[in-house]
Amino acid sequence: MCCSDAEPCAAAQTINMPRMELGFDEADLKTKQIAHVRPDSAAFEAGLRDGMKLTGYSIYWDNPEREVRIGVLTDAGKQSFRYKPVAKEPVTVPQYHAADDATDCKPF
Repeated sequence: MCCSDAEPCAAAQTINMPRMELGFDEADLKTKQIAHVRPDSAAFEAGLRDGMKLTGYSIYWDNPEREVRIGVLTDAGKQSFRYKPVAKEPVTVPQYHAADDATDCKPF
């Protein structure tokens, strides 16, 4: 079946997706000093605190499903933290699906 204005090839809907939130200011990566940990973040829940000296990190930017790894130096010595940088509030995004009877549509 061919699609027309009356019968669209795709249907739009909105979905909620996890939103990336590092849990502290990205600028802290450049200063190598954790200084702005958000108390309601996964970073805080994992144990990161203001005042820790950053020794290394691994971050998959824009992918909150991948663990962040943060290495720090404290008075107690070297420590590492792992957490998923998922924000408490998701982001709403549009998503399009082909109509069930759309078999003759041309790609965009």
